[in-house]
Amino acid sequence: RKWTDDYVRQQFDDKPPGGYYQADGLCQESPNHFFAFFVPPLWQTFTFGLPPVRNNDWTYEHWSQHAQYADASSLHGDQPHY
Repeated sequence: RKWTDDYVRQQFDDKPPGGYYQADGLCQESPNHFFAFFVPPLWQTFTFGLPPVRNNDWTYEHWSQHAQYADASSLHGDQPHY
């Protein structure tokens, strides 16, 4: 019961005045459904092309809303994924 969207959003998005976020994380995006682990400083764009993912500045709440949309609409594999 504890791991509701509201609970997780509070941990990532709500910062008490003068305090710190409870949790730290980021959202990644990919031009398709393929996510890959890679070492950015070692990625050779000329050889490999664009990196498979990039970090963005979405809050947990923004990501959660998109995830619910993606689930409801059966997002195709060739569409951007977050």
